[in-house]
Amino acid sequence: MGTWNDGPDSLVRAWPAWDLETALWALPGIGQTKATKLMAQKRPRLYPTLHSW
Repeated sequence: MGTWNDGPDSLVRAWPAWDLETALWALPGIGQTKATKLMAQKRPRLYPTLHSW
């Protein structure tokens, strides 16, 4: 099982996941929340969703 890398390099805008997320935002009815949840559904270990209550 891999580990989550939350270092500074994991969130750069050149990251392919960032490109995918911003492309999803361009779709009608898809905002940041829906795009993030779609990506997390497909690749939960790559793009985890964190909930704060």
